[in-house]
Order: sequence, then structure tokens, then C-alpha cells
Amino acid sequence: MPRFFIEQPVSQNASRLSITGDDFHHIRDVLRLRPGTEIIVCDGHRTDYTCRISQISGDKVEARIIGCQINQAEPPYEAILYQGLAKGDKMDTIIQKAVELGAAGIVPVACSRSVV
Repeated sequence: MPRFFIEQPVSQNASRLSITGDDFHHIRDVLRLRPGTEIIVCDGHRTDYTCRISQISGDKVEARIIGCQINQAEPPYEAILYQGLAKGDKMDTIIQKAVELGAAGIVPVACSRSVV
């Protein structure tokens, strides 16, 4: 089932939501979804909404909310990595892998034996 992300939070008692911008283009022109198709819409507050597309108009997709649940993709904790400075391009790789593993923050630390 396609998953889309929206910036604005959805109110608790909402029964419908609108998708605009790049996601609208992706739904209509790239995926060619039609009314009646189910999608998942994620807001910025760790909530996934299962929706059914009800209408695709000129600049937005209207969808009816048929269910919601807490998003399980993000860990419930914030991991902050304190990393000693590394030589060359190794710091770039460390940052990349830390972000892939879900680190919420990375703090570079100058240690007494760090050689940069």
C-alpha cells in the first residue's frame, strides 16, 4: 500500500484529509491511483492514517480516513551518538550509518588521542 507524508497534523475528529503538492502529482501522474484506492498517510506526530481516495480534483487529492494507528517505524527513544573525530572521509561514513540506524543526534567530540 503506498505511503505518503504530510506536514500538517490531522485533527483528532477529522474524517477527511487533502494531499497537495508533489504527493498529489505522484498519486495522480506517477502511480495513477484512482478513487477507491487505499493509501497510508503519515503526519508529523507519529500517526498513520489508512485512507481511501474519494476524489482527485485539479490540484489536490481528497481522501476519507478509515482508520488510524500509532506509527511503529520510529523508535520510542532518542539515541544521541557522541563520536570521537575521525580521519579523512570516515566521519562522513559514521554519520551516514548512524542516521540509518536511527540516531536522533550526533555530537562530534575532540578526544585527547584524536588525529584529524
